[in-house]
Amino acid sequence: MTLNLENIAITGRTFEEYSSFFDLKLEDLKDKKVLDCPSGASSFVSTANKNGVDVTGVDLIYEFDKNSIETQGYKTIEKIYKDTSWMDVYKMDFYKTKENHRNHRETALKTFIQDF
Repeated sequence: MTLNLENIAITGRTFEEYSSFFDLKLEDLKDKKVLDCPSGASSFVSTANKNGVDVTGVDLIYEFDKNSIETQGYKTIEKIYKDTSWMDVYKMDFYKTKENHRNHRETALKTFIQDF
């Protein structure tokens, strides 16, 4: 089966989101092997590795080149925020605002692309 990147919504979360949602602490992850799957375009792997955690990210999108993933990632972000009616039912405790939510998506993508 051949993947078509145009049909994939590429998004990711920041390390801070992972930490908050799953109550993860860097000190608890050190000296462990961590698998992030599917990893998407998140900053978890990059941030964790920079802080001494042995973590590997796996995702089907990694068969594509950096520029293609980045382009599709920004297309996905634009699509997500074109219609934000979904935010009426989305739990925003962590984010507080849609702008902060979007900032996390963009930060995750930028950090991922720099590390990929």
